[in-house]
Amino acid sequence: MSQIIKKTKNQLNTLYDQDFYEWIQTTVQNIRNQDLKSLHWENLVVELENLGNQQKHQLENRLIVLFKNLLKLNEEYDFDF
Repeated sequence: MSQIIKKTKNQLNTLYDQDFYEWIQTTVQNIRNQDLKSLHWENLVVELENLGNQQKHQLENRLIVLFKNLLKLNEEYDFDF
């Protein structure tokens, strides 16, 4: 991993728009160092919400596929549920 140089909130906001990967690396390093004053909270909240929504949608999609397969299996073998 490249060396993370401490950045101001404005620099982090610009970094978020220009180099998302480096923004993530810098944010993770700030959290590990418990440097909460250096975090750009607005972007961090947005990314955490997006991650949560993505995980929820993946679970919903997988459950839909599972239920469809169970229905097909039921039709094929005529199980009594």
